[in-house]
Amino acid sequence: MPPEAAVLTTFSQQEWVEAQTELTEARQALAAAPAGIARQAPFDRGLEAGRRCTEIIHGWLADKLDFD
Repeated sequence: MPPEAAVLTTFSQQEWVEAQTELTEARQALAAAPAGIARQAPFDRGLEAGRRCTEIIHGWLADKLDFD
């Protein structure tokens, strides 16, 4: 998503914990997945979970540094 399309949102501590939990579970699922195409869904889940964590961190930084 381009920066100009981002909407400034404040995230809670609970959302951060949930995002970290999802990322951990996604990594475990990927590690446990058999080789081949079966890894695609856990891989996609891991990407999405990582993006969510990044989104929360960027939101916190933008809030604390008063970025638009």
